[in-house]
Amino acid sequence: MSQLPNRVLFLALFIALWWAPAKVTSTEPTMRSGQEINPWRWKTHVVINNGLGEGLNLTVHCKSKDHDLGTQVIADGGNYEWSFTVNFIKTTLYFCGFNWQDGGGVFDMYRADRDFNRCMQCRWVAQKDGAHGFPQDSDVNDLLYKWEKSPN
Repeated sequence: MSQLPNRVLFLALFIALWWAPAKVTSTEPTMRSGQEINPWRWKTHVVINNGLGEGLNLTVHCKSKDHDLGTQVIADGGNYEWSFTVNFIKTTLYFCGFNWQDGGGVFDMYRADRDFNRCMQCRWVAQKDGAHGFPQDSDVNDLLYKWEKSPN
């Protein structure tokens, strides 16, 4: 009886881990609490909310290495959102350029090395001091990108 070559064992282990389900305990619109999932089969969702107030518009231009989502103007109180699947090696990155009358900047809205375990629904709220990032199922922001002031 011969032993399987190391490559075959490695491939079998890789396939088993790839298809092994993970437990999700939060409730999301696309899944039920406690449902078993493989995180690479599910889409990650990013939402940017314009919370500037006073009728101020927010212009954003988001892109990844492979996808340019174009320029969007978000009205006061409005949202812009998109979904994607994180790549297997967790290098997925989406960044956005922000611009409004008093400031702007370019910030990482989704970075797999930071956000893969932080959120499947990543929420950002633009306020007058900067872009606030909120982890999954939380009303307390854990990230803040401060605006660069616009020259007057």
